[in-house]
Amino acid sequence: MNKNAKRMRNLPAKGKKFKIVKGGKAAIATGALALTIMLASCAENSAADGTQGGNAGSTGKPAVSTRPSDVTTVAPLTDGTHTSVFYEEIPFETVYIDTPDMYDDEQIVKEEGAAGKTEVREHTLYKNGKVKDVWQEKITLAEPQKRVILRGTKPSVEIKENTVTETLEKYSTIYEECGTMEVGTKKLKTEGKNSVAVRTYRYTYIKGELAGTEVVAEEISTRVDEVILVGTKAQTFGLPFIDAAHGGVDYKLTQSFGGANNHRGLDFAVYYGDPIIAAMDGTVIEAYDAGYFSKNNILWTYGTYVVIQHDNGFRTYYAHLSRRTVKKGDKVKKGEVIGASGNTGRLNTTATGPYAGTHLHFEIRKYNAKTGVYNTVDPKPYLPWWR
Repeated sequence: MNKNAKRMRNLPAKGKKFKIVKGGKAAIATGALALTIMLASCAENSAADGTQGGNAGSTGKPAVSTRPSDVTTVAPLTDGTHTSVFYEEIPFETVYIDTPDMYDDEQIVKEEGAAGKTEVREHTLYKNGKVKDVWQEKITLAEPQKRVILRGTKPSVEIKENTVTETLEKYSTIYEECGTMEVGTKKLKTEGKNSVAVRTYRYTYIKGELAGTEVVAEEISTRVDEVILVGTKAQTFGLPFIDAAHGGVDYKLTQSFGGANNHRGLDFAVYYGDPIIAAMDGTVIEAYDAGYFSKNNILWTYGTYVVIQHDNGFRTYYAHLSRRTVKKGDKVKKGEVIGASGNTGRLNTTATGPYAGTHLHFEIRKYNAKTGVYNTVDPKPYLPWWR
């Protein structure tokens, strides 16, 4: 603004004289000249402020007054109250409304703002050519309208992680021969483990669309092959019952092999109903219940009995059973239950009652290649109690 510009208030009518107070000196001019000075001053003020007053639109800038700030008071020729009018802009307010339906980098103007307008009337009281009082009154011509902006809260960028286990290489099974284990037996030596990768993936989504994938953690395990021991040692005979070392009873031997009556096996005083087990792997070749044979056949003396054929050229007999749990043709393993002890068939006892003479008659017969016959042998040298 031109600092020499002057603002005139309450100019007298054209042709009338008035005073201009400046630097202590008085000057006389006509009303027309004073009007020319006032108009020039207003033009300079307008150019310097860059505003014409009124509504500033949606700028939201502070209020701008059309009244110059460096007006020199012009004393009128007459005393009284003189009024000047100018206008101020009322800035509008911006209000944000959050919405989850939009992303956090999005905004939409829902309502445009508008500045308000105030009319300012400044009154000056002159007395004896001097200013005695100055006061203002303001009149709101237009209220400001708020600017409303919708602002999104939904994340525009999302990071998600997921850990997965992926198999890279499966383990193999290796069989190793073991001379201390019997033929047909197996034992797990080393547990097999696959080579796997445990990876953590990080996924980046931009506005719901997958924008990138990266591996942020990875752990890979080494493959371990499974090792199974396979027995190569020739299988030996076990006891035909469960002994105390394996949770059973060490039964008493009541009759040995041979003797005056040419006993063909061993008799064990196994309690009635206790389990009888296969002494070695094999195949059941005979399985009969008491009463199948008449007393004209010597086999009736065995009562309920089972015969197992073994691959090493031996057969085992289990007689006087109360019941059997296998049938002809069944494959059995060493230690597998084949029946329960009892007192069927012919028993050498004078006792009475259903459990009288209860025992297990056990035989081992060995194949004779020259005669093609299985001959009975003393079981003691083949059983663990006597080896």
